[in-house]
Amino acid sequence: MEIHFFQAQVYTFEYEPAKLEDLRVVVGVDFGTTFSGFSYAYIQDNKAKTEIVVNEEWGNFKSTNKTNTVLQYDENNGVVTWGADVLSSEPSRRKKFNNKLPRPVEYFKFYLGDVPESKKPKLPSGITFEKAITDYLRQMGIDFTMIEKIENHWPGINFYNNVRLVFTVPAEFNENSKTIMRRCIYNAGLIQSIGTLNLQFTTEPEAAAIHCMNRLKELKLTTGAKYLVVDCGGGTVDLIVRELLADNRLAETTVRTGDFCGGTYVDDEFLKFLERRKKCPAIKQYVTGSEREQLSEVDEWVIDLDFDTVKSFFDPLEVSVNQKYLQYRIKEKFGKVLEVAIPPSPAAAIVKGACEYGLDMKTVTTRVLKWTYGVEVSKIWETGDPPSRKTHDGRIHKFLLLARKGTEVDVDEEFSESMIPIYPNQTSILFKFFYTTKYNATFCDEPEMKSLGNFEVDLPDTHLGLNRFVLISLCFASMESTVATAKNEINGKVYRTTFSTKC
Repeated sequence: MEIHFFQAQVYTFEYEPAKLEDLRVVVGVDFGTTFSGFSYAYIQDNKAKTEIVVNEEWGNFKSTNKTNTVLQYDENNGVVTWGADVLSSEPSRRKKFNNKLPRPVEYFKFYLGDVPESKKPKLPSGITFEKAITDYLRQMGIDFTMIEKIENHWPGINFYNNVRLVFTVPAEFNENSKTIMRRCIYNAGLIQSIGTLNLQFTTEPEAAAIHCMNRLKELKLTTGAKYLVVDCGGGTVDLIVRELLADNRLAETTVRTGDFCGGTYVDDEFLKFLERRKKCPAIKQYVTGSEREQLSEVDEWVIDLDFDTVKSFFDPLEVSVNQKYLQYRIKEKFGKVLEVAIPPSPAAAIVKGACEYGLDMKTVTTRVLKWTYGVEVSKIWETGDPPSRKTHDGRIHKFLLLARKGTEVDVDEEFSESMIPIYPNQTSILFKFFYTTKYNATFCDEPEMKSLGNFEVDLPDTHLGLNRFVLISLCFASMESTVATAKNEINGKVYRTTFSTKC
């Protein structure tokens, strides 16, 4: 059987298989909206001896689990500093540079998600969000902490050959967001080939679910038990339901979901409160004219906050992310009917879970498709079809469903359909794959529809006319990639491509 590999036309890179025999270390990275961190562990045959270390050193600072996701640029768009150092020394640094420094850049991860433009931070001129992400990851990985930490901890380790990187992403990230992340990680110098499968992705709630498995055993949950993971971060709140299987395996039972309603939205409510009171010096920089003069006349800058006022900062959100307050509300609402468990170190759950996933990627045995997948087909136009869609040769292009949203699929499970050419003398078929948030669709240009990718298959043997069958298949191989294959059932040739996607 002859196999041809084609590069997906949507993206400009091909995946390169990892050399499993070369892998020695796993690094889990939680790149967050407000805080980021990483953990690492040496791969051992005896999992019980595996120790996961969460990094606590960030340049001149030492902080538990994470550091701030923030950058300080100079007037030439060069990075002055990053992380906690930006916020701890901002006033003195600004004075040193004669107040010429732009404001620190924060919350740039919001640009990866479908959030209102008003929520996305205003970036300095010449700074794109891709550059900000790349610069931050370069500071974390190359210039300061990660690579040096790994190679010093285990002498002889080559970071690019012997390390599996696992990045976590919010549950609601779409296809393009993860491709952008892969490019930024590559541009930051954390991988040497953009398509290397030494880089893997998992969702933030999935990482938390993996980390919480041991906690579930303490609660005496047995095989078949289901549990809901609520991951509340600075930018997003993600939900996922998992079923506990035998041999430390997990199955996904519902479509993972999330929304942008994290802790920064509570911050927004607090700022709105300050704006209404006009009694905080920190807001003077945003005020001009007569209102600024009024602020200067205020003598008392102490603001008393009672319980109801603070509570009002959270009330506009369906889910709040103040840890103690949220835990109290969940236990108050569900504690009588459900067991509510909190891991010992919630802030480290995701970054540890990412590392645990990288140590055993077979932990997750099934996932639930978040999108509906299909291929464009050409059919005979029939009465009842839209006249405007009728082609010059009496046909109509429609969406043919291959895999439906909400379906629980095994890793590497295939969804197939047999196809034939449209014309007897046709010498190739261009297969165009699409995905949508809907459970089904009729046409490939519907508003919710997005292109997954396409590739062309040769069709020799034209003397056989329409009697030339091609079996196309989609296989959801990993969190990030979908493999499409087409087998010419006449001559046995197989065509394969990998689309950058998330099942």
